[in-house]
Amino acid sequence: MRKQGAIVLGDKDRRPRALGQWGKRLKWAVVAFGVLSCAGLSVSSIDEEMRVRQAELDVSRIGHAVRLFRADANRCPSGLAELEAPPNDVAPYLRVENDPWDRPYQLACPAHSDPTEVDVVSGGPDGEVTAADNISSL
Repeated sequence: MRKQGAIVLGDKDRRPRALGQWGKRLKWAVVAFGVLSCAGLSVSSIDEEMRVRQAELDVSRIGHAVRLFRADANRCPSGLAELEAPPNDVAPYLRVENDPWDRPYQLACPAHSDPTEVDVVSGGPDGEVTAADNISSL
């Protein structure tokens, strides 16, 4: 029994209704969708990190191959293709592939800042060589 004029915050006599079979399935479907959505976001960020790391390794590898070529030939290679098929029947220095975003690496030999070095650049995720997300040996 309630007092007249009393403030009632909740009705103690009312019990929550059971969700039923379809309600429970819907609840678990929403929970599963949320968990899988979070996992998908996590996997995509890991994939991008792996691509960046692979590009960093490739840039380092190409730079090292160019330094070996320069030591052997006393000149810079004319391009990345010359590292795969060097002159004078020398064994290839490396097999050059595209970056993880399927774009060719850019090579500047000698480097713009140091004539004894080499610049190797990947355009990164956006492909623009002048952008801030580049992966380079600079």
